[in-house]
Amino acid sequence: LAANAEHIPVLVCSETYKISNRVQLESLTTNELGSPFHQSASLISEESKTTESKQLPPNLKNLNLLYDLTPSSFVSGIVTELGIIPPTSVAVLLRELNHQAQG
Repeated sequence: LAANAEHIPVLVCSETYKISNRVQLESLTTNELGSPFHQSASLISEESKTTESKQLPPNLKNLNLLYDLTPSSFVSGIVTELGIIPPTSVAVLLRELNHQAQG
């Protein structure tokens, strides 16, 4: 958001094998959630050095998101081994990669 507000280009670096149409955008799915126990380790008191974690209130659930989603409107380009592609070309890239995998 800050880069967009200041008109600073944002480049994302990724290998093409990481670009997938299996990710369901705009929703929390199982491929975005990690084990909540890994995050609970940060709740352990440093002074006590015990393995007891603090209890969450009953109306809260501990989530460990593995990554977040950045809207394509905030990304200027995606740097891959194929070159720099605009975010609007990801669908074309997915189609080409799928065609190569099948053929």
